[in-house]
Amino acid sequence: MPNRKTSSRMDKNDQRRRSPNGDWRDWIIISLLGLVVAYAVYHLGGHHPKAEMTQSWMLGLLLALHGVFMASRPAITRRIHGVGLLFLPYLAYAGIRCVYNSPMPWQAWEEFLVLCQGYIVFWLALHHIRNRRQALFLLAILTLAGLMTFGAACYQHVENPQWLPMGRHQISYSGRASGTFGAPTHFGACMGLLASLLLFLAASSRFSLVERLLCGFLTLLFGAGLVASGSRGGWIGMAAALLSFPYFLTPNWRYRIAGWAVAGFLTTAISLVLYFKVPLVHLRVDQLIEYGGEPTRKWMWRAGWDIFKDHPLLGSGTASYQLLFEHYRIPEAQIAPIYTHNDYLNILSNLGILGFLLFFGPCGWILWKAWRAWQKKPFKVVIKDKKEKRRRTPFSKMMLGGLLIAFMGFSLHLFVDFHFEIPALLFMTAIYFAMLAVYTKPRNWRGIHLRGKLTAGLWLSLCLLGGGVFALRGTSTFMAANYFLEGEDLREDYVAEFSLYKQDRPYVEKMIQKYQDALRWEPRHGKAWNDLSLIYLQSYHLDPKNYREIADKAQFCAQKAIAISDQSWESHAYLGMARQMIGTDSKEVIEKHFRRAIELSPTSLAAWSYYADFLGRDPSRKKEALDAIEKALKLDRSGKNAILLKQKLLAP
Repeated sequence: MPNRKTSSRMDKNDQRRRSPNGDWRDWIIISLLGLVVAYAVYHLGGHHPKAEMTQSWMLGLLLALHGVFMASRPAITRRIHGVGLLFLPYLAYAGIRCVYNSPMPWQAWEEFLVLCQGYIVFWLALHHIRNRRQALFLLAILTLAGLMTFGAACYQHVENPQWLPMGRHQISYSGRASGTFGAPTHFGACMGLLASLLLFLAASSRFSLVERLLCGFLTLLFGAGLVASGSRGGWIGMAAALLSFPYFLTPNWRYRIAGWAVAGFLTTAISLVLYFKVPLVHLRVDQLIEYGGEPTRKWMWRAGWDIFKDHPLLGSGTASYQLLFEHYRIPEAQIAPIYTHNDYLNILSNLGILGFLLFFGPCGWILWKAWRAWQKKPFKVVIKDKKEKRRRTPFSKMMLGGLLIAFMGFSLHLFVDFHFEIPALLFMTAIYFAMLAVYTKPRNWRGIHLRGKLTAGLWLSLCLLGGGVFALRGTSTFMAANYFLEGEDLREDYVAEFSLYKQDRPYVEKMIQKYQDALRWEPRHGKAWNDLSLIYLQSYHLDPKNYREIADKAQFCAQKAIAISDQSWESHAYLGMARQMIGTDSKEVIEKHFRRAIELSPTSLAAWSYYADFLGRDPSRKKEALDAIEKALKLDRSGKNAILLKQKLLAP
């Protein structure tokens, strides 16, 4: 039960004194760590090959510097925080599944790299936040990063709606703000993480009136950013955070009940005002009501759950969801998601129950221990000021309460999106978790001592080796290939209407060169082989005299993709098309490839269209071709290629 004693007493862990553990080394690490997070926030949330490679070098060097600083400390302050070891089993498990059981190794390595980056941020923050000034300084850097992306959202709204960092162009989101993230939901998550914590700091009695007003003003800005993001998951999370405030602000149950009534009234009133006065909110809520929820997310969740049911213990493999979705999706879901848009389900489908427990188990344990520590701390203590003694909220209790509230809203938002796949959001949550662990323990936590020069040297060697390997792995061949292909995916309008290739020879030549360069770096990039095969198949008319040579190239690329992963329907369909162009194989052999494609993706409009085109080339199978194209059109009546093919088949 919570400690209800609120009598005036001195809190030794809350006094303004120099920490024997914090020094200039910690300030350097904390400052550089904040710069890494700010860099990730600005560069599309860090979810870009160039940003991920740069972040790997920065964090690798920081890890090495951490080892140097730890080895140079006096033996009495040289220690490891035990909480930092909790996530190592999950990292090891995810790494093993990445190497041995991923049908998409090129994407699996990228996801694993981001996961390692988040762990290094957690480890560094855990070991170098040693007093409250450092915690507030790091929080100030996060706030400045939030203001930066909020300012970018304002610029997009007022000046240039298509502006994004790194030369990218904003996709239309119907007036929703995306800041430097390029995606409204992730921008909204960033705003929510900052707004909920800062609002609690403003509501607590720890700071001066000016400081609390500043926190309140920043909360209004980030709250406005959250509203402008149009993220309904973020809105729900923020509402839940607001409703939890009374519990964390007072020990008196009467005041709590009254506070819940006031919070409920204010939340309802604000929601109604926003609904009737802000067109974006009105539109997003009406869409939610009209469609009975999130239709596309329901499709993605259903496929993710089916994948999990078929692979419950160990999952289907790192980064496997995108590939397996084709087999599990329902007919009306003509989409191609990379993630499930639900972080809990994403880990369940990819890594199974074991991966889920290894990741969310430590997360839940840290949150539970933080809540228990928050309960034991008094709501008011005597704080010795320069002139007098005042009763205020202990700093550790204030931080624990604010961080718990922030995670309460964020954990709800995770049900509808994939925020842990975005480096900037992963870094912010890693820092929040590190702060929870730091303030759960007494200020001068003991940890695991590293005594003796031999132990210090071993630790230094491990950090230097780990930092170097991590930095080099960040610029691995997979990441280099992704860097070549970034922003150069096949244009959707070209794939939807192949005739457009005939009008754009420079585009075709440019794409072929791009993919060839990427594959020189990483010949195990299955998606690159698939895309290059498609480019050859749809561009043979540029050199009709050598169409056989082009078809051979398309066949070679498709075979390479199949050798890497046999689970992609596209590889089999492209191989069938290439062999059909070459004309040396029997029709039965060629048909097996199209049937295999449909087996892997039975609800794919494109797979059925390719099969119908194959059947339509044989006059005796015209009826089968029409049946196949009808199945394709039932999946999507707007498919241009399917409509044109049907017209061709019906022509006399």
